[in-house]
Amino acid sequence: MRQTYPKWCKNLDPLDETLQEALDYCALVPIGRDSEGRIVIMGVVRNFDAQKYKSEHMIRLNMIVTESLIDDEANQIAGFTHVFDNSDMTLAHVTCWSLENVSGYLRSVVNAVPIRLKQNHFVNVPPFAAWVTKYCMSVASEKLKSRIHCHASLGELKENFDVKLLPLEYGGHVPLAELNDRFKKYLLGKREMLLALDEMEIQLTGRTETVNGGVDIVDAGAIGSFRKLQID
Repeated sequence: MRQTYPKWCKNLDPLDETLQEALDYCALVPIGRDSEGRIVIMGVVRNFDAQKYKSEHMIRLNMIVTESLIDDEANQIAGFTHVFDNSDMTLAHVTCWSLENVSGYLRSVVNAVPIRLKQNHFVNVPPFAAWVTKYCMSVASEKLKSRIHCHASLGELKENFDVKLLPLEYGGHVPLAELNDRFKKYLLGKREMLLALDEMEIQLTGRTETVNGGVDIVDAGAIGSFRKLQID
């Protein structure tokens, strides 16, 4: 993935001005560990300025969060839990994604990102984005589908999730901004490792058939489906 999409994966520097600004939005923040020892990551979609930034920036934010965390053995073993609050999400959060980035990122998540996705909670997905969620489900494996949970409200999430893990704004104990500040300090401690990733290379010869097969399947579905998408 790093060699196929260098614009997403190269120079994941916590001191990069654009990445720092994206981090300051508190749009994607590790908030603690659940009872199974999994790292819990909270995404607050409305905090990402989709008028100013595009999906490339959203992907790079996700990559610096993921790469920094999978460097820790505990996260490799226990896996990840994601919680996404889609309240006040706008159409811009959907349209900022190009077809190339949608298909490429889905392919990478399904086939190339070396993390154990144990639980994925989506809260308050608006009607105009529900179709996108449905499409993403269509390309997910059966195992991953079983780990995706959609909640109509925050109250419904709290019935199925440990509230104490959530930020103060959601009924927990620590403000999201404070959790984000802690994570930014953590990233600085991982800076050398993150920059060293740019020096890693693998031999792609002989792997192109598998990779390209994934491209064809995902691209055909993404492009065909997005062309049919209509917003009432």
